[in-house]
Amino acid sequence: MIKILLVEDDLGLSNSVFDFLDDFADVMQVFDGEEGLYEAESGVYDLILLDLMLPEKMASKF
Repeated sequence: MIKILLVEDDLGLSNSVFDFLDDFADVMQVFDGEEGLYEAESGVYDLILLDLMLPEKMASKF
């Protein structure tokens, strides 16, 4: 199963995307840039879905 990191601060949007992808992949869901960067550096993911404007850390810092 593929592994996806979902980094999105909008809870409703994040949950909708998570619910859609959860049937097809192992999805790790985080809600801010700091946590997203930590997960991206410490885990192995096939795909990272990243919001461009995040609290704590902008996507350009990834």
